[in-house]
Amino acid sequence: MRSFPWVLVAASALLLLPVRAAAGEAEDVAVATHEIRQKYCAEAATGKNTEVAIALQEIMPVFVRVSEVYDRTGEDFLLYWRGVLQECIGQEELAKQDLDSFLSSEKAAGDFPDLARDARKRLRRMDSTAKRKVASAQRERKPSLFVLGIGFGVQELRQIGADVDEHGYAMLPVDLSLRLVGPLRLVAYTRIGIGDRYSQIDAAPHRFEEDGEDLRSILAIFGLGIEVRIETAVLPRFGALLQLAPNPEHDELGLGVEEAYGGVFLVGAAGFVGVDIPLGTRRLLLRPQIEVGVLSNLFSFRLSGAFAIAFP
Repeated sequence: MRSFPWVLVAASALLLLPVRAAAGEAEDVAVATHEIRQKYCAEAATGKNTEVAIALQEIMPVFVRVSEVYDRTGEDFLLYWRGVLQECIGQEELAKQDLDSFLSSEKAAGDFPDLARDARKRLRRMDSTAKRKVASAQRERKPSLFVLGIGFGVQELRQIGADVDEHGYAMLPVDLSLRLVGPLRLVAYTRIGIGDRYSQIDAAPHRFEEDGEDLRSILAIFGLGIEVRIETAVLPRFGALLQLAPNPEHDELGLGVEEAYGGVFLVGAAGFVGVDIPLGTRRLLLRPQIEVGVLSNLFSFRLSGAFAIAFP
């Protein structure tokens, strides 16, 4: 009977062995997690394929072990370490859940104040990052107030009802659009056309003299229009333009150019179809466009490509 207390102590020790073993396993895996975080979390965030692959290869076995030991032991402080690794591999929503669960455990947070402090800091950082991403996505989706496009193209004018009398131009298109409401935008634009040199005038809209008798056809068109710009992955555009072009006379040569082509100002309208193709971001765009219309008694066709910048 005297040996009874020793038997009781021995039995109690045997009963405590699994608890101590579990606690020791949890502490071991926490130490391993700390070490792997210091060695590889920076590499996992580099964005370089090989470095990320190597880092994940080292991190994932430890992450699996932490999760398994937590499931087996229920040690709340392992939620902190699992959350740290989840943040490390980019699983921020799961990381938030584990860190919140860790902080909600008064015993774990009370016994590990340094871990609790770091968990709160990590949660604040992840919340701030998430808000910035949401704000950036909203700005990206929100239609820009202004879009400025500058490019290069070709233009052809043909006198309506005539078998010949065509005029071809290299063209510099410039557009500035202002968002009105929804997909509707106001467009101000100009089209500067530069034609071939001529040794004599044959009734083109506008020519100026260079190098003695050499002449070059210049046609400056400007005006306003309405555009519909649809916010999808690419941005289809279509609309209508009013167009006006100065047509000064060459009365010193007695050719009456302005009468042949509709007066001192050529007036008309055009329709256009195009698309804005994002170049990695919706702020920088590639813009092909076709325009067809009339300018006084001339049929006009324009084909252009431009770069556009959307702001703000």
